Amino acid sequence: MALSKPIMTSLTATSGGGGGGGGGSGSQNNKQLVYIAAAAVATVATVTAGYLLYTRLRSSDKDGKKDAADDGTLKQNDKKAGGPAYQSLKEAGNQMFKAGDYNQALENYTKAIEFLDKDSGVTGDTKAQTLSMLFQNRAAVFEKLQNWPMVIRECGNALALNPQYVKALHRRSKAYKTTGFLDEALEDITAVCILENFSSNGSVTLADETLKLIGTREATKLVETKPPVAPSVHTVNSFLRSFFNDPVTKLWSQKKIETNGTTGSGDEELTPFQRAVEHLRKHEYDKILPLCTAELEKSADNVDARLLRGTFRHLYAYRKETLQDLDDIVNSSSASKEYKSAAFIKKASYMSLLGDNDVQFEEFFQKAEEVWPENVDLWHHRGQVYLTRGMINEAQEALSRAAALEPDFGLGVATKWYMTFRMSLLQNDFEGQKTSMTEFEKVAKRFPNDPDVVNLHGQLLLEQGLFAESDMNFDRVLELDPTNATVYVHKAMSVYQKTNDQAKCLEMLRDALKIDDRNEFIYETIGTLELQSGNLPAAVEAIDKALELAKSFQEVVILTSLRKAAQVQLKLKSQMGLEIPKHIVGPGGTMNAWQ
Repeated sequence: MALSKPIMTSLTATSGGGGGGGGGSGSQNNKQLVYIAAAAVATVATVTAGYLLYTRLRSSDKDGKKDAADDGTLKQNDKKAGGPAYQSLKEAGNQMFKAGDYNQALENYTKAIEFLDKDSGVTGDTKAQTLSMLFQNRAAVFEKLQNWPMVIRECGNALALNPQYVKALHRRSKAYKTTGFLDEALEDITAVCILENFSSNGSVTLADETLKLIGTREATKLVETKPPVAPSVHTVNSFLRSFFNDPVTKLWSQKKIETNGTTGSGDEELTPFQRAVEHLRKHEYDKILPLCTAELEKSADNVDARLLRGTFRHLYAYRKETLQDLDDIVNSSSASKEYKSAAFIKKASYMSLLGDNDVQFEEFFQKAEEVWPENVDLWHHRGQVYLTRGMINEAQEALSRAAALEPDFGLGVATKWYMTFRMSLLQNDFEGQKTSMTEFEKVAKRFPNDPDVVNLHGQLLLEQGLFAESDMNFDRVLELDPTNATVYVHKAMSVYQKTNDQAKCLEMLRDALKIDDRNEFIYETIGTLELQSGNLPAAVEAIDKALELAKSFQEVVILTSLRKAAQVQLKLKSQMGLEIPKHIVGPGGTMNAWQ
């Protein structure tokens, strides 16, 4: 069974974590997975209040005249053989509603309720269902009049009589959403999606919109208060590999430590900064920050130590401290263009993590361009941030420029052709797919030992259903970079597409956590699969763990949306216990039907 691929999920995949403005989160720019989760279950709790009898509303009296044809009302003794008075009143209300005479429609529906309530010949379920329909019709009138509190009230009366009334649930959800009661809106619309088996695009769209709003609301509260968290070794490795000219990346890739022309033979001969670089090369990243601080206390103008500390403060999500170090570099009179450019790029990446609507990141990319316009790192990371913002044309231009500036930067060139392939796929451009895949194959041959290029190649092969070939690539990635537990997500989804064996997928993902228990993307994938299987407590546990590790605002939006979907399921399943049909929850918690 093929899974749908939402545009931003597919386009933002890069090297397997962190390598494009993600600044340590990694997974936002790495997703090939379509988020899978089960729907919220059952209907909302029924309203306990009984149906109400309303006083007659004063209708408009054109030219001081009223007659039965104008107002559509009938007296009790005017019943026709063709049906009861409430039925005629309802039909007259429908006609007035279609004609846009909402006050008259409301009066007819209200009188129909009065007649039906007094009609002893209508009892039981028939009476309850008919009254429910009339209350829902009144809600439709109030919706036209934009009287949202009355929409909510009337729908509540309808649902008290018929708890699974889809129209009333849908209409009340819209009213709740309009008035800012997002949690209540989500419960109602999720119940609708369940009852409709996710067959209505309108209902699914409303659920998508509501989940995104809730995710954004929760993320806004959470992201500024999240404590710093240590990134995984793979996240740091991927982030450093996503630069070509950055001084920190160059320190990381060197084989020995130079100390005034000699190679240090032990810790006692090294400065705190040199010891920090030694740990950098050994991938002992948790030891770096205190050593950089010790160095800067002795030598505040050590730009290498400051950039290294700023980089790792960025990766660990120390927010204010990151800006302090990066600002010191860009304001330094002694820092070269390489250092200032790197600082501006990382500052732009940092700003891009903070929210969906900010544009400050562009200001710092522009400053980086003024300092060093030919820096491939600028255009590569700029393109990645554009992708996370949905700025596809700008991303394509930036990534193409990066590939042209530095043909020896494997990840930069591969990312350009990966994105070109994905765009061609989305546009059903078969010739474009063929061309971009041919070009990517050339890149793969040039960089056979670059784990990022091999990983992207595997993702493209998986996208085309070439499972054996993609598995060979992913196995090769693990040989080149044993820390890359994210590859197991791709391998697990390959198994899922081939066999639909969800249990095997979960087993593979939990094994991956033995390699990297700080990998937010793995926890997120486990959470979505557990949602899809209906194991809600396990889903919430995994999503909460992913939230602890997430750093970007966009990622927190996704995760809080998923968590809310799971919480709604738990709440409503305990109340009503309906079966959960399968569906997909995409980025930002969006619900997309199986294809």
